[in-house]
Amino acid sequence: MLKRVSKVLPALLLAVVFLMTPLTASAAVDTPYDGYQYDESGNSIEAPTGYTPQKVVSGKELPTGTLGSASDLFVDEDGFLHVVDSREGRLIVLDEELEFQEVLYFSEDGEEKKFPGMAGVYITGTGTARKYYVADPNNARVFVADHNRQIIQELFRPDSELMPTNVSFSPSKVLVDSKGIVYVMVPGLYRGACVFSPEGEFLTFFGSNKVELSARMLLDYFWKSIANDSQKDQMARYIPVEFANFDITPDDFIYTVTMKTVAGGSVISTDEIKRMNAKSVNVYMEDNYGDLEAAWSNKALLDTAFVDIDVMDSGHVAALDATQGRVFMYDENGQWITVYGGTGVLKGLFRIPVAIESIGDRVYVLDQMADSVTMFIPTDYGKTLLSALDLYNEGLYEQSVPLWQEVIRQSGGYDPAYISIGKMYLNQGKYKEAMDYFKKGHAPELYSDAFKQQRNINLRHWFYPIFAVLAVLVVWVIISDARDRVSKKREIDPASLSPFRKVTYILFHPTEGYETAVRLQRIKTSTIVAGICLLLWFFATILTWQYNGYIFNQNIAEDFNIWAMFGQTFLIFGLFVLSNWFVSTMMDGSGKLIDIVYVVAVGMLPYVFYQLSTLLLSNLLVMEEGAFMTLLGAIAILWSVVLIVLGIKAIHEFSLGKTILSILFTIIGILIIVFLALLLWSLFQQLVSFVAAIYDEISLKLK
Repeated sequence: MLKRVSKVLPALLLAVVFLMTPLTASAAVDTPYDGYQYDESGNSIEAPTGYTPQKVVSGKELPTGTLGSASDLFVDEDGFLHVVDSREGRLIVLDEELEFQEVLYFSEDGEEKKFPGMAGVYITGTGTARKYYVADPNNARVFVADHNRQIIQELFRPDSELMPTNVSFSPSKVLVDSKGIVYVMVPGLYRGACVFSPEGEFLTFFGSNKVELSARMLLDYFWKSIANDSQKDQMARYIPVEFANFDITPDDFIYTVTMKTVAGGSVISTDEIKRMNAKSVNVYMEDNYGDLEAAWSNKALLDTAFVDIDVMDSGHVAALDATQGRVFMYDENGQWITVYGGTGVLKGLFRIPVAIESIGDRVYVLDQMADSVTMFIPTDYGKTLLSALDLYNEGLYEQSVPLWQEVIRQSGGYDPAYISIGKMYLNQGKYKEAMDYFKKGHAPELYSDAFKQQRNINLRHWFYPIFAVLAVLVVWVIISDARDRVSKKREIDPASLSPFRKVTYILFHPTEGYETAVRLQRIKTSTIVAGICLLLWFFATILTWQYNGYIFNQNIAEDFNIWAMFGQTFLIFGLFVLSNWFVSTMMDGSGKLIDIVYVVAVGMLPYVFYQLSTLLLSNLLVMEEGAFMTLLGAIAILWSVVLIVLGIKAIHEFSLGKTILSILFTIIGILIIVFLALLLWSLFQQLVSFVAAIYDEISLKLK
């Protein structure tokens, strides 16, 4: 019997594994790309995929035999996709299932024609009220056609002095708002989109990117400031980068995308997505959109380059990246939702993606090189996430909680999920729970609101003990003051004070205190006092980095670096002391190196005391009260600066003007020391590389 069981048991186990395998596989979405999101440090972490490719239609599968040199994709009000075939100058119409419907041509002067080079299309209305707005760069115009596709209006180059003469009017994209105002995008036009009235009259330019500063630009500006006119003409000129594409919402907000917002290929662009109101003001969250982590290929930066954007019916935004073929989705507040797609030849990947549109939750991507349109649909995770976001944006926080909890369970963490649950607890008066979720969701402003309510509760609970302590403190101050008044007034002799009492005396009598300490105090004592002050500064910096209140401190424990703390204290201190010693020696200062160390170390104490006080204050104050800490910090820094300046004046026996001049030279000296250190490090690296190359060469020859 046991032998039979031993023979049957492996077969049963194999059958169980076989039956469970499909169930396990079905839980994961089979896509040729991996899902990911970003943590609070901007590092990518694994996450479920929000969208999966459902269907791909190739031009070869259509009666047309090709999509041509497809350049744009548009969904009309009836839910049909219109592919712009630039090669043949026509529109290829597909339904939402990517089934072929018809081919559309336009007529001019009663004759049906092809318009090769058509770059973009925008369609308004339905039935007989339908109008087609087509960017026709080969004819330097935008033409408008009626429902029969007969051209009824043309928009040409604006007759305006504001239009640059070196920019040809070659429209690439066009859109129309609810009032019939036409916006035309022209490549190379950095002033923004050309705006035309419904009658075709040029009105103005709409929106433009600002020139973003970069290190290279600042360096060029420096050289221009010392160059002559002929040299300036040969240097690069920095102008705003034009938009790559745009889309419009039913309430006439225009979303724009920019491929590169910073000149040069070695700088990561930011604010690539904007939401413009009627005054051309960006009301979208200013941030770095697309991939946050830098990727390199053949020493070239693979920065996200958005070529199209679509505002979905839900208000979410889908932006198409041409660099790595990805679709990045954000909500109406600029919050990350999901990412999908990639480069390649598999289903769901692209070769040269050029346009994106949506119908409901479905997303369609036009691939020019692959001659195809891909339809994406939400995964189960994506459906849960989108439903939760919809409820959240409608303010239905309690209803969205079960969905957010499922999102957290699947993704491991998602900021809007934590924030939504936190808002529910905030509305219910559960402030501690709300604070916990707001902290997990990285929302310090909301955390401050919940903390304020919880603090009020704590103050009401501890009012009488706090009042008693304050009353005792007031009585003690009054009694101490009265005792001092009746006691005999004594003159304090700084020389008779202990080393540490000298320090407290210096804080309020810097000139006399420093002179006495330097003249009468032993070098060993000064060294010990200075060392204690420096260690106190070092540990205060560490404590504030770690334990300041969350409202004023969003540092991440995993990012703590003891060497960075060392650099913020001992390294900066050492550079200042060393540079000032060199400078004072050249300026005939009488202070020794240990004197400078003592003066600067003791002078930093007000700032150190401020750091230690923030450990308490940052855990008691709310965000609106942060100005008090700022003021206190400014006073502490000013106090430390005054102590250091007066101390250097005293030990070197300088005048006030000469002291200030010596400090300016000290700062310049620090910059020189840092520059020389970096130069030596670079030379050392080159020497090591040279020696390694020689060693490899000799090793190869010996073999």
